[in-house]
Amino acid sequence: AICKKRPCCNNRLVEGLHIVYSIDVRTMKKERDDMVQRFFKILYYACRGRHLTEKAVIVLAKFGFVVYILYGVVTWLYPGRAAERFERRRAVAAAALSLGLTVVAAALLRKIWRRPRPFMSGKTALLRHGNSPSFPSNHTIHAAAIGAAVMAYRQKEGTSLLLWGLAQGAARVYCGVHYASDIIGSVVLGAACALAVCRSKVLAGAAERLALFVTTVEEALKRY
Repeated sequence: AICKKRPCCNNRLVEGLHIVYSIDVRTMKKERDDMVQRFFKILYYACRGRHLTEKAVIVLAKFGFVVYILYGVVTWLYPGRAAERFERRRAVAAAALSLGLTVVAAALLRKIWRRPRPFMSGKTALLRHGNSPSFPSNHTIHAAAIGAAVMAYRQKEGTSLLLWGLAQGAARVYCGVHYASDIIGSVVLGAACALAVCRSKVLAGAAERLALFVTTVEEALKRY
């Protein structure tokens, strides 16, 4: 209670309350400023993270196919027993024949139907790209053919290659150079081409003979 008989006590009480109030206000302002600073810091790192993620997606969309080149070279040249080298090379040869078949199929389809790309319809693209037909997606149809062909002989490796191709296709959709239907259709066509090669006695036999010939010659050269 405020003392009415001693004004000095009242003044001291008011001064004390003012000091406490000032300290509380400063503390609240500091806490508020800290919260605002933390909020903008979180927002900054979120935007930065999104920017880095988008860059990674663009790199995948542009250069994801390099994985298939590296796989083919390493798998063909990797040392090991003769039987292992033959199996690996047979898978690579079948994948190469499937790839060739998809090149022909894609060229024919683009002659029949020239589907415009999304960015030609006013949508924003994150990649510079020519105005070639959107369907089929060369990256995806080739990846699906290689992955499916390898899967026929080496299931784990083929599955990994196929999943990588799907990720690459999704990245190209995100970048605005393909529609999702382009990717789905290209996967189906690529897998069909690989199935045609692996089921064909002529083409599958050609892949087997090529792998056998190279491995046999290599073994013969080792003896000399």
